[in-house]
Amino acid sequence: MSKQEIGLVFQCLTSLTHLLFKGLSDEDLINTLLKEQLLPISLKILVLHSFGGLKWLEGKGLQNLTSLQQLYMYNCPSFESLPEDHLPSSLAVLSMRECPLLEARYRSQNGKYWSKIAHIPAIKINEKVII
Repeated sequence: MSKQEIGLVFQCLTSLTHLLFKGLSDEDLINTLLKEQLLPISLKILVLHSFGGLKWLEGKGLQNLTSLQQLYMYNCPSFESLPEDHLPSSLAVLSMRECPLLEARYRSQNGKYWSKIAHIPAIKINEKVII
């Protein structure tokens, strides 16, 4: 099944609220789904788990998920940054665990990048609640 076909399947799932991607061999699939805005806007919870090579999330794709309330990233050791200017305003929980590059970028509340995520009411890094 092609990425476009998978995207069309997701678009048909108009009531889908929870989605877990775990350890896909094709890490570009997530960014294709985001870039092409193929994930259903009904999503409230998105979990990315065990992506060894995933470095970032593509462009404005998350911003279009206007119902997204919770974003979890687990065991993504190469993940470097979030699409900081393109996070949905509905996002209430941001959680990252075992994502060392991402954690280092956002750990310090006085750091250069903190202001990009400071509007999110609950931020958890390795299960430690920061806000």
